[in-house]
Amino acid sequence: MDITANYELTPGECRRALRAIGGWRRILDTWIVTIGVMCGAIYASMRWRHDGFVVTSILFVIVAAPILIWIHVRSVRREARRMCVPVTVRLTSEAVEIQVPKIFQTLLWSAFLTTVTTSEFWLLYVKKRYAAIVPRRAFSAAEQAEIDGFLRAASADAAA
Repeated sequence: MDITANYELTPGECRRALRAIGGWRRILDTWIVTIGVMCGAIYASMRWRHDGFVVTSILFVIVAAPILIWIHVRSVRREARRMCVPVTVRLTSEAVEIQVPKIFQTLLWSAFLTTVTTSEFWLLYVKKRYAAIVPRRAFSAAEQAEIDGFLRAASADAAA
């Protein structure tokens, strides 16, 4: 396999890919921390008989949690805009070569923890929350079939 493609992700594609990579997990983490702080404040107010802790914890959930989620959404949108640059990707049987302005990177297939195929992307995970995003639209139908077959065979080999 030796396939090369040029593409530029749109902001919408970037947001969808980042959401698939783990954007919802970050929002869930924010809510878990918020609820933990609230439960701790309620426990403290019951233990030391201070009604102010209960009011503070409720205000925290009502005010701070939405602000933290808004900050997260804003950072994802900003990150998506930075990712919308021209990309050249070359997929070979040995490695993935990714070239963006001023950066050229070669990653052996063994460097990827896992690969996820969606209807819109191939997500090539290097770390748990970091993945290379390769849009399917950048390739012809025959190339997509070849890449899908290669990834299935590679994941079968890794599982064995």
